[in-house]
Amino acid sequence: MIGVSTSPFHVFLLRKLNTWYSVKDGNWSDPNTWISNGLDKKSYFSPQPGDNVYVNHNVNLDTGIITTLNNLFIAGKLTSNNGQTLIINGNLQASGAIDFTGSNISIQLFGIANYINSFIPGNSTVIYSRLGTQPLMDITYNNLTLNMPGSKYAQNNLTITGGLIVNGAANGATALNGVYLDTGLYSLTVNGTTGLASYGTIRNTGGGYMLFVGSFNCDSFGGFDMSVGNPTIEFRGGVIINNDGTGTNTGTGQIRFTTDNQSITAKSSIGNIMFNNPITVENITLTNNSVNGWYICNSLTGTTSGSTLNNDANLALVTTSTIMATGIFNYIHGIGSTMTYAMNTSYTLPFTSYINLTIISPSVKTLSGDTSISSVLTIKSGTNTSNPAILDCTGYNLSVTGQTSLSTFGTLRKSASGNIIFIGGYNCDGFGGFDWTGNPLIEFRGNVVWNTDGSHANSGTGAIRFTTNNITLTPKGIGFTLVSNPVTVENINLTIPTGTLTVSNINGTTSSSTLINQGTLNIQSSTEIMTTGIVDFSTTLNTVQYNFNGNQDIKAVTYRNLTLSIGGIKKLLGNVSVQNIYTLASTVTLNSNGFALTNP
Repeated sequence: MIGVSTSPFHVFLLRKLNTWYSVKDGNWSDPNTWISNGLDKKSYFSPQPGDNVYVNHNVNLDTGIITTLNNLFIAGKLTSNNGQTLIINGNLQASGAIDFTGSNISIQLFGIANYINSFIPGNSTVIYSRLGTQPLMDITYNNLTLNMPGSKYAQNNLTITGGLIVNGAANGATALNGVYLDTGLYSLTVNGTTGLASYGTIRNTGGGYMLFVGSFNCDSFGGFDMSVGNPTIEFRGGVIINNDGTGTNTGTGQIRFTTDNQSITAKSSIGNIMFNNPITVENITLTNNSVNGWYICNSLTGTTSGSTLNNDANLALVTTSTIMATGIFNYIHGIGSTMTYAMNTSYTLPFTSYINLTIISPSVKTLSGDTSISSVLTIKSGTNTSNPAILDCTGYNLSVTGQTSLSTFGTLRKSASGNIIFIGGYNCDGFGGFDWTGNPLIEFRGNVVWNTDGSHANSGTGAIRFTTNNITLTPKGIGFTLVSNPVTVENINLTIPTGTLTVSNINGTTSSSTLINQGTLNIQSSTEIMTTGIVDFSTTLNTVQYNFNGNQDIKAVTYRNLTLSIGGIKKLLGNVSVQNIYTLASTVTLNSNGFALTNP
């Protein structure tokens, strides 16, 4: 038979929050170390989760597990020699000492009235986890972590001998409710790595000095806002910085790269970070790895003749100041080296050889000599047709080995004679423009996409050559007109796959030179085109229109669709076969010239 107690329940049977006092030196786990005011002394022999604890002796925290307390008061000395976690939901008040020499303990604090008189951090990590505002203790930290939304603010100069993490990933931080380390007017020194992510942000509102000895990583929605305090910032271990979090603004204070060779990677997930700082490279080698552009709006120079800047990625200049006026500037250093000229003012390019060259912002950038680009030329980001971004070759020659891309009111201008050679593809589309009023010789060796929807569409009167490789020429929009240019197809196949191309003087240079129309070809010459070479006007869907307002000679070949229009006499130069649609406008007279035009 099972006995069942019939005694009435009493509130004293519930375990209450107890307060524990150390009575001698010893280990935390030793029951002889403690005495408490609890009523359940037979069940609990040491502090339990949620209790208050007074350490009045030398006590070593040796539990090796998570220890959770309400408040912890230390008049004696607390040590630890192993890795564990101490969580204090209330406050930590240590008028005595905490010595974590040799320990990698983590202390997680939720209170707002924390104090340590004497702190030897060892390998410890202090974590501030209060939701909302929480002051940081004026101590030297080994590792410091802030992980809960709200401002965690310094009360004096802040030194971290290990690493700093400001990260709200685990606690629901957002762009409008981030985790902030606010340094105020105080200086910050981080000797280890710095990691800002998931809407974790460092803010400075009062100046001071920022020193990051280890690597600095502000990425994956981290933030770095120096826009109010504008402190001096020193980096020694390299920088990765993005603007996809709560906000990234480096302010206007000096940025120093010192002590150790390092790199910078500026990212632009939601817009470019503008570095309005005077920047110095101080007797080290700094490598730019910013693929999307490190945007320099102020000065960037060295402090000694040995100070070196290597551009392995994209250096974007908003300033017109000479880069690395003191020191060495290897503007071409890696296979992805790109120079971007983004200043909103007229500017003459200082170099004549580039791997990649990008021109942006509404203004005119001018070549300083015959220029070669071994990879990509990009011109874009003008404002509108009246205020485009322009690269003007003036009288200098230009050669582009890779792709040429003209878009968003970006214009390539040749205002004087000379040559332009496009060895790679040429893409003028998406409101790109070209202005060749200097009548240069233009040579294409790669595929061409040509639109006239941009800021300029003037091919001038210079010769245009299609050479070296078989080429597709794709006119887009309302089509493309080359009636003023002598055009040569030089021992290749030139194919118009779609769209409308209007030509006048077009010819081959060898018997193998071939013009293949698969779109619409408007012929506006009075004499026969392609007298040297071959034409193929018989492919499905292609249409040839002789639409010059005057007399024209009709090439004797097979046409898929043929239209004779506008006006004048159209004279056959031989027998002509039209496979599909033949149209003769009423304003036109056909002169058979003794030959036949058949249209089954």
